[in-house]
Amino acid sequence: MSRNSNRKSGRNPLDGASPELASPAMRGEVDLLSLALRYRWVLGLTFLSGLALGQLAYMKLGPRYEADSRILVSRKVEVPIKDAETGSFGDRAEHIALIMSPLIVGKAVEKHNLGELPSLAGEDDPEEEILDWLRVTRTAGRDRSFLNVLEVRYENPSAKDARAVCEAIIDAYNDYLADTRKAHTTEVVELISHAREDLARQLREKEEEYLAFRDSSPIIWRTAPGAQGQPGDVTNVHRERILAVEEDRRKNLIRQAEIEARIDVLQEAISQGESPEQLEILVRGFLQRDTGAAETSQFQALQEQASLDAQLVPLLLEESRLRRNLGLEHPDVLEVRRRVTTLLEFYRRKGIRLPQLDEYDTTSAEQQEFNFGSLYMRYLRQELAELRHRFEVLGRLFDQESKLAKDATRYQLRDQSLNDEILRIKTLWQAVVDRFNKLNLTRDTAGYSMQQISPVRTSLVIKRQIKFLIAGGAVLTVMVFGLLYLRTLQDTVIHSVEDIRNSLELPVLGAIPAFEGATSAELARSRYPAVSPQLCYLHRPGSGEAEAFRSVRTALSVCAAADDSRVIQVSSPVPGDGKSTFAANLAVALSQSGRRVLLIDADLRRPTIQQVFGLRENIGLTEILHGEIDWQTARQETVIDGLSIITAGTLPASPSELLASVRFEQLLAAARAEFDMVIVDTPPLLAVSDPCVVAPQVDGLLLLLRLQKNSRAEVLRAAELLETHGVHVLGVVANDLELGDTSSYSGPGGYLSNEPAAEQRPTREPVAAGSALRSPQVPVETVSSPSSRTVAGGSPPSPAGGIEQRPPQDV
Repeated sequence: MSRNSNRKSGRNPLDGASPELASPAMRGEVDLLSLALRYRWVLGLTFLSGLALGQLAYMKLGPRYEADSRILVSRKVEVPIKDAETGSFGDRAEHIALIMSPLIVGKAVEKHNLGELPSLAGEDDPEEEILDWLRVTRTAGRDRSFLNVLEVRYENPSAKDARAVCEAIIDAYNDYLADTRKAHTTEVVELISHAREDLARQLREKEEEYLAFRDSSPIIWRTAPGAQGQPGDVTNVHRERILAVEEDRRKNLIRQAEIEARIDVLQEAISQGESPEQLEILVRGFLQRDTGAAETSQFQALQEQASLDAQLVPLLLEESRLRRNLGLEHPDVLEVRRRVTTLLEFYRRKGIRLPQLDEYDTTSAEQQEFNFGSLYMRYLRQELAELRHRFEVLGRLFDQESKLAKDATRYQLRDQSLNDEILRIKTLWQAVVDRFNKLNLTRDTAGYSMQQISPVRTSLVIKRQIKFLIAGGAVLTVMVFGLLYLRTLQDTVIHSVEDIRNSLELPVLGAIPAFEGATSAELARSRYPAVSPQLCYLHRPGSGEAEAFRSVRTALSVCAAADDSRVIQVSSPVPGDGKSTFAANLAVALSQSGRRVLLIDADLRRPTIQQVFGLRENIGLTEILHGEIDWQTARQETVIDGLSIITAGTLPASPSELLASVRFEQLLAAARAEFDMVIVDTPPLLAVSDPCVVAPQVDGLLLLLRLQKNSRAEVLRAAELLETHGVHVLGVVANDLELGDTSSYSGPGGYLSNEPAAEQRPTREPVAAGSALRSPQVPVETVSSPSSRTVAGGSPPSPAGGIEQRPPQDV
């Protein structure tokens, strides 16, 4: 990954974190676990205090005693009336709800005078007081099961009163079960008795109504009154008559059609001039069919007439034939004529009149020419008229019977309705009778019975004391923790290195402890009395603050070596954070490690580097950027080996434009080629825009935060500004650290303590440009961030020309 890509993406090459620099804590989200761990001792002491308060409250309110007993509530086994039947009378499934109800408690208070007990005497409502401390639980069984084991518990400040109340509750529930079972049974028996009598009366009235209906009904029954009948047991006479009349009408129509057809055939034959012999043959064929029909017909009147016609007409035909052949007086003719006369006489007695045969004269010679075809035709017409008249009579009879049949149908429906009502009443009556008999059998075997299976015992309620202790400790702890939480939300200042770690998604490269400048005595003993007393690294090389700068130097070397970052910008959120003093001491520390270091004072508004090192002010960065002098001439060497400085020079009118010029970029490029490390001191991020102008031209930025001064809002704004401009942030350094902060090596006797160390004259070795020196025995501070581990501290050995020699430790 190149420097430009890192700078544009804003990613830290060490941790691979996202460009978001501010952590959730910085945005106002408080980590409750971290807060609790931070104040764990305070919370622990608070919890102990809460326990003490809980014990005091318990002693003030006094102990309580619990009386408990167990009862067995069993359902009596009912005798089944028939197979697979058991009764459910007397079920009291909700035993727990009943015992804890005001009904049972009220009975107990009234029967045993519980209101007079010492612990309840001052109560306005003893029932409510008892209900508040009464507990009933089921230890065996379930609702509506045969066996239920219930545990009754009651708490009271007095052991004696607790026992009395528990016994009274059990006794009251036993009385309730017995009274309820008896009252319920009596009530049900009375209700069933009334229902049975009422149903019996209704049954008698309905049966009497049914008998009166049958007497007035036109329909005929095949079963006796009150017997279970079938659908075919009722006969509708009019309906049967309708069926018979309809059958006669059907046969009548068939016969009319047949006669009309014969008449048409005979008329056609006569009109065509057929001979008497041919007409005779035709008539004989009709008569033969009539004979066959007469044998199978069920139509009685037509059957009788057809039978007579079948006898008469053949005789007339035979007489006509014999007359033509034998004469009038032949014995055979006379015999046939006698038979005809006898048959005609029979016709007259029957009331059947044959046209033209009434004038039949057995002695007339003209009878020889008698036309049997015309005679038969007239006979057919007479029969047709008779059939038509009969059809009209049958029609009137059909209408009459239809009306009567409909009336009979309504009688049948009424009969069915009465039978259904009687059957329903009988069914209800039988069910009520069965239920009444069953109640008489199970009167003493229904419901529930209760038995006390353990005596009432009293004991001290230990849980009460535990509850007071836990409640006191928990409530007080929660209150204190809430106050700490509110204080944390309201406290906007960064107090410790841990706050920085929790606030920013950036590695913490080190922490600089708070220190005072060198005293006059120290300056007198120092090899560099001309430089500022704030350069603690030079005046007190064995102090804790000097060791802190070595830690930052080592951590910065590791970070810079990851992507060959050699031009480092130093800035802070607001003025007064000590960034210039830090940059000067860091430049000295880097130069003491054998590097060639250039320190550029790019704070063209309030420069201080020249004052720190006692250098001239008239020639510096401003003149270089104006093109008045080249940078090599403008740089100033210091008394410290390997350290060169370019001061700010004269203050320009528009610093931002100068820093954004091409000459500044060329200056940094040339310095990067000649020096191992270039430190650029810039103004605060939130004060002016100069740092954001310089940031794209450097390899990385080192952010300095001053503890007990910078607020979270300032740090958040600075982080957002860096994130917006895509600045590559190498890490964060905490300034003004208190020596008692356990989050760094600043404790007494630690790496950052101010105990003097033996000064040794270091040696200096050549260092390759841009290389990260790795010293295996330099003190290291491990710094955690959400996605990386960074180290701080230590200095490599200086083989020649240096000022000091440090015991090597691992980085």
